[in-house]
Amino acid sequence: MNLGTEGFSAAVVRKIEYAGANNPSFEQAARSLEHLGELSISGMHVQRVTERLGRQRQAERDRQVERFKAGQLKPTHRQPPAVAAVHVDAGKLQLRQDGAGRGVHQPHWSDDKVACLVTYPANPTPGQDPQPEPPAAFLDRPTVLRLCQEVDSCKMAVGHTSWVKSVLLEFTRDSSNLFC
Repeated sequence: MNLGTEGFSAAVVRKIEYAGANNPSFEQAARSLEHLGELSISGMHVQRVTERLGRQRQAERDRQVERFKAGQLKPTHRQPPAVAAVHVDAGKLQLRQDGAGRGVHQPHWSDDKVACLVTYPANPTPGQDPQPEPPAAFLDRPTVLRLCQEVDSCKMAVGHTSWVKSVLLEFTRDSSNLFC
């Protein structure tokens, strides 16, 4: 049955880890496991399992980083991808004081920065645009006007409006076509 140190099978440990990582609290994770998985476990036990597995994942990540830096990490693909891109985003999230024990202490907002490496296949016909016509949404004047206005309202908050105003002006010049 391959029981772990907690006395749970590997499949149950994966469920505990998933619930612990994806619920707003370990107590809620325990309630979800009870309700959906018919698994009676305390929030504290969910926390111990989830944090132990998190530390193991961090240690494995750190070992891989060191192996990569030393040139010892072998690629897992047959050939490098033809195209790669990094998608980035930022936002806000609410945090609490680190190391303050159970419960929420000194809640505060913080910035969140996220990046994702994505690979794509090569363009099958080099030199030819894979989408020569713009998407239909960008040909619809009301939709483009609404998108520009939304961008304009965001940009006005930080004081960068000149390029948005020029696009809005271009689309509003011919007002007869705006709301067809």
